[in-house]
Amino acid sequence: MRGWWQDLLSGTRSRAEVSALAEGWARGSRLVECPFARRGLWHLYRAGLLDAETGAPVRSRSELLAAYETWCADQVLAAHDPQAWRLVARDRTLAVLEASRSAGRPLRRRPSLSRMH
Repeated sequence: MRGWWQDLLSGTRSRAEVSALAEGWARGSRLVECPFARRGLWHLYRAGLLDAETGAPVRSRSELLAAYETWCADQVLAAHDPQAWRLVARDRTLAVLEASRSAGRPLRRRPSLSRMH
């Protein structure tokens, strides 16, 4: 999967190509147990999504780069201090939920990628 990230960020593969590679995994046609793999696949799949009104990518290149850097850092942190990583992941999730609530956006539960078949 790291190769898909590198291809995307370097421009070796287009957003659409990388999104198509990740789609079967991210949307659940294949079982993925590892939380890091699930998160990475979800980001890669979303890289190819386009805004319905403008046709522009939903996520900018800088957002994708930040997602990749966070994904890599999370793996290092989890390997060295799993409890610290769980706290960071929890806080990040709570911040997203709070931002959605504050913005008045309805919260939709994203299907658990490990439970989808």
